[in-house]
Amino acid sequence: MPATLTLYYLTFTTPVIQRDGVDCSDCIFESYIDGDLVFNVTGFSIYSAREGDTGGNGGTSCFPAGTKILMADGTYKNIEDVKVGDEIESYDLVAGELTTAEVLELESPLREGFYSINNKQKFYKLEICVNYY
Repeated sequence: MPATLTLYYLTFTTPVIQRDGVDCSDCIFESYIDGDLVFNVTGFSIYSAREGDTGGNGGTSCFPAGTKILMADGTYKNIEDVKVGDEIESYDLVAGELTTAEVLELESPLREGFYSINNKQKFYKLEICVNYY
């Protein structure tokens, strides 16, 4: 029986949904705001979460082509032009500040869907990709 579940008061940076202690490939992530993880499930089981990858070693990401990346020298490159070995500005989660980091690997995942939401009053656009694992 399908249901929407919420796990409250989590302290993860990048939560990963688990079913019966194993990463859930058919759970559908909805949101993670202020420690509350909302996701959809297909049936009854024991659901939990674990800390996901918070570094540059295979975590998930989604940026559309043309996204500007701030390089260490203060210039910008389109994300598709960034190469392994480039120096970029990065956010250090532990220190809570910007720092310089070397690009160690690139990820080019295929995504199930991509949505663009326009707010014409504020003249900005929010682009969201949808991941199904």
